[in-house]
Amino acid sequence: MVLDAGKVLLPERADALSARLQAAARARGIRVYLVTVPTLDVPPSRKAERLRTLGHYYADDWLKEGAGVVLLVADDTADAIVVANDEADRWLPAWQRNMIVLDSMRWAREEKLLRDKIERAALVLVDVLSRAQDEMKKSARRDRIANYAMATIAVAGIAFLILSETAKAKR
Repeated sequence: MVLDAGKVLLPERADALSARLQAAARARGIRVYLVTVPTLDVPPSRKAERLRTLGHYYADDWLKEGAGVVLLVADDTADAIVVANDEADRWLPAWQRNMIVLDSMRWAREEKLLRDKIERAALVLVDVLSRAQDEMKKSARRDRIANYAMATIAVAGIAFLILSETAKAKR
């Protein structure tokens, strides 16, 4: 779940983070992959495009089923991007997901090291996607209850009309 090509994370912490991400994948079906990349040999104006390309490369390979995201971080500038599959996009739109993750990296003032911010961002992603998943389930349940109530009212209305027409016909 962690590919530290940029050599940003400490090995034991990368293993611990990977274990936490795997546990979330087993428990919730949410897969969050973290990839750090070494210095990108592209001009600054092309860095975001290069990150997006790499993010989609990993996402296309790793996110074939279920809900999942790839958090990709450049080791030199801490530029980051989150690429998700369709199911994760339904739970949490891309703009919202990226804003949450990037803000979580900025908010971590007490964490001066990039590796701490990256770990925090990956765990924030798991938490945010878990809450979005819960909301989707609640929403689906509310929709089913509302549909059942509407169907019950419709059936009762039809039954009332039939009874009133039957009563009229008897007169």
